[in-house]
Amino acid sequence: MSDELTFEDRVLVATVTLTGDAPLPLGEFISELDVAAAVAGLLGVDEPFVRSEAFGNSKQRLQLLAGMQELEDQGLLKSLGTMGSNPVAPTSSGRARVRELRAREERTQHARLTEARTRVLDELKEVREYAALDLRHLGRAGITMDIYEAALKALVDEGVIERSRKPGPLLRSEWRLTSTGRAQVGDAGARSGDAGWREAAKLKRQLELLQQEPAALIRDAELRRRCVDLLTAEGDHDRAVREACVVLESRVRVAIGAGDDAIGTALMEQAFSPKAPKLRLSTVEQEQLGAMQIYRGVMAYYRNPTGHRVRDDFEREEALRIVAWIDHLLLLIARTIGRA
Repeated sequence: MSDELTFEDRVLVATVTLTGDAPLPLGEFISELDVAAAVAGLLGVDEPFVRSEAFGNSKQRLQLLAGMQELEDQGLLKSLGTMGSNPVAPTSSGRARVRELRAREERTQHARLTEARTRVLDELKEVREYAALDLRHLGRAGITMDIYEAALKALVDEGVIERSRKPGPLLRSEWRLTSTGRAQVGDAGARSGDAGWREAAKLKRQLELLQQEPAALIRDAELRRRCVDLLTAEGDHDRAVREACVVLESRVRVAIGAGDDAIGTALMEQAFSPKAPKLRLSTVEQEQLGAMQIYRGVMAYYRNPTGHRVRDDFEREEALRIVAWIDHLLLLIARTIGRA
């Protein structure tokens, strides 16, 4: 899994890997130590230390328990919380989260591989004889060398490039385009606006977007499903803001059992009213009032304008920040429901 995942996400992935994608039989859990052993490297220790008595009172165990507690607060993990140990099991939401993380990782790798292929072809398109790749230039793109190796192997398999007979490591070898490759590059250059290059540009934007969320910026599954494709589109990013606001509105409506006629600012006042809140975020009345004003403000400032007219003034990065903020508001609701 990518290093861009949060500590909690990596613990969750390790737990699901241990238990499998199917739910555990009723009442069954896995040992905290088994999870700790699976993420020993992440904790900066080795498995023998995890299995030793010293681990029980170590800061590494406290770090693991804090991550597990965060996952439990989000409804992604459940635990027995017994004295001296903490047997755990992923919830259905936790397993779904891992499936999404794996799918995102696959999309990220695909985008990186596509970008690496494009860069290799750009390096070789003016070459007539065999030539080595400029690894320093390629490295500045932020793509790892193992991705370039995978790209080279794929291009060879497709008959697009060929390797000289000189022995040596793959990345240090000399390469040139085949006649098929020259035709492909020529076609692409002559038709720079065709569907293939548009798809490559979109994948590049997706990669850039994913690189902007090193801490799983949009954590809510429904929000990601409905908004990421809108955020990676060429324009009209007000659609992502509009969709995110609708998800928030719908989530609040379901959480308090309101009817479909409860909408917008009135819905938020009903849900978060400091006098008699149905969703209590704070026991301090002024803080609860502040929460209501935040949720009400999102409806008034973002939901209503994007819901009633086209907004062309949202750049991709700005829309991403707004969607990420709404993601945080959804998390607060989830935690409130979890405490109820």
